[in-house]
Amino acid sequence: MQPAEESQLCELVSLYTKTKRLVLLAEQLDTESKSNIAIFKEQRDALDHLMRALEEVLPPSEGKKPNGYFALQIDKARGHLFRAAYDALDGLAVSCKIRIAEAMEGISNEAIHAVYSDYYPHLVEIERIDHAIAERRNAKDIGDPTLQNLEAYHSEIEKFCQIVKDCQSRTTALWDWQKRDAKTKFKEKFFWPLVLAAIGAVVAALLKGK
Repeated sequence: MQPAEESQLCELVSLYTKTKRLVLLAEQLDTESKSNIAIFKEQRDALDHLMRALEEVLPPSEGKKPNGYFALQIDKARGHLFRAAYDALDGLAVSCKIRIAEAMEGISNEAIHAVYSDYYPHLVEIERIDHAIAERRNAKDIGDPTLQNLEAYHSEIEKFCQIVKDCQSRTTALWDWQKRDAKTKFKEKFFWPLVLAAIGAVVAALLKGK
């Protein structure tokens, strides 16, 4: 194997490592792997091209393939790994939105204002992240499969994941506040009026008895 081929292989291994981390994170948020089918196919295709490349340069290869065959196969494997990484990030974005919606379902605006005042600024940040993600996807679609673009996309998704953690960490406190508020409202609407009415009836009966 020539030094140039070793360099190409090392770059591919680095990309694979980054992609694998993203895939594992996507699997954690999407335990049923509904959004990961395309990722698995891209990884499989990348492995196929890698094996073709290695077959050409490792013994007992006779080097009968055309010049540039190794580089071509490595480049194709690289393309599949990039697509797998972007698919994983796309899946993470969807999973984050689902987790936030699930965490906040049934929570009143009053509870949010009382317990989680950062929620509405987070919604603004989510909208900004959505726009940034769209830009990264467009860059990928017009032929910018670079680590720089991938890492920028990953950085936006990390912010998204942090918002998910914030939402989930407030869920118990939100529901506790909402239950206490419901009890307070019940007392104000039903309990105290009944008590006051009963007291009034007793007082009226006493006065009448006199």
